[in-house]
Formats: sequence, C-alpha cells, structure tokens
Amino acid sequence: MPTWTHRLLVALLLVLAPATTATLSANSRLEFSSLDASSRQVEADVTATLHRDCGRCWLRSAAECSVAPSSGLRTSTVVSAERAQQFMVKSGFPPNRAAGFLDSIDGPITARLVRPGEQFGRYAGKPTGEGSFLTKSVFGSPSQAQDALYLRPFNNPATYRQPVTSTGRSIVIEGGIKNGAPGVRQTIIINRGAFGFGTGEPLLP
Repeated sequence: MPTWTHRLLVALLLVLAPATTATLSANSRLEFSSLDASSRQVEADVTATLHRDCGRCWLRSAAECSVAPSSGLRTSTVVSAERAQQFMVKSGFPPNRAAGFLDSIDGPITARLVRPGEQFGRYAGKPTGEGSFLTKSVFGSPSQAQDALYLRPFNNPATYRQPVTSTGRSIVIEGGIKNGAPGVRQTIIINRGAFGFGTGEPLLP
C-alpha cells in the first residue's frame, strides 16, 4: 500500500505536473480530494494501483512514474509559474498574492516536499514573528542579508536571523531570488502551520 508520503507526492504532482493526453486504465485509477483551502492543509486522500509494466505507482503514464528506480520516492519537481500559482491559490492564497510571491523567484521554480525537522532561517527586523519567506543561507551581517535576499526595497532591516523548523510534512515552493545574490535560494511556505518559528538572534552590523 502507498505510504502517506507517497500519497502526498502523488497528489502534488497531479496538481503541478504538466497536462498529458494519456488516459488511466481501469487497473490504474487515481482518486484524490481537493485541497482544503480554509485550513491551508496541503494534503489529499489518494488511492492508487500499481502499473503492471513498471511495477511502481504512476500518474498518467509509465514515463511519469513518481518513484525513481534507484533512489526511491522523488521529493521535488520543477513546475511552471502557472502551475505553482494554481497550487498556491488552491491552498488558500489570493491570486494576486500568489503571483507576487512567485514573481520574486529567479530561474526555475521547484515544488518540494519538506519533512519534519528540516531547518531554515528567516531574516527580519524583530526577533519574533512569522512569515512566508525562508532561506537556508546564513549571512554574517544585516547588510549581507539585505543584498543577498533583496530585502532593502521592502524595508526589511534583517537585524535578526530567526530559526525556523519544519514540524510536519508540507509542500514548499523554492527558487533563486530575483535581484538577489547568485546561488542564494528562497523557500516560500504554503502551510505556515507546519513550521515552528523560534526567537531570532541579532546580527552584528
């Protein structure tokens, strides 16, 4: 039987993967519920059968099998801005807000499954609070964080780095930062309730 993580990834790829003309056979059905926009819980009830040819759970064709032969379940996928926005709106974001968030991404957009215990950082002007934008990059001063994360136009002084820990499985949107430092990536939280926000440490000027 598919695991909970497996079912969540199948639901994600059904929402985000490009459309295809392939038709599911009677022995390869997929049934899933829509995302609960009111609670912003990124979850779905998925039932699936195994594709007899490839021997693994599949979506619309064997070529789109969600399980890699050597590494097991795939936990991320590159998506279009349109698909990412569709996913965010179904998760409770207003369309304009979702579009604005996605416009801050430079380069390919990735949807990724985050598991409990994963660590991130949030740069802000106060030691406590919550937000949608995280990063795994660490900076030594507020000025470095402002430049790398392109925070100055948004009046974010980045005087604190707040530790953020994933407390449950959820799906995030990730990518580079438009007008930010090369190689620095940002994480956009879809389900803020699946993260714990700690008390930030001050950054020296």
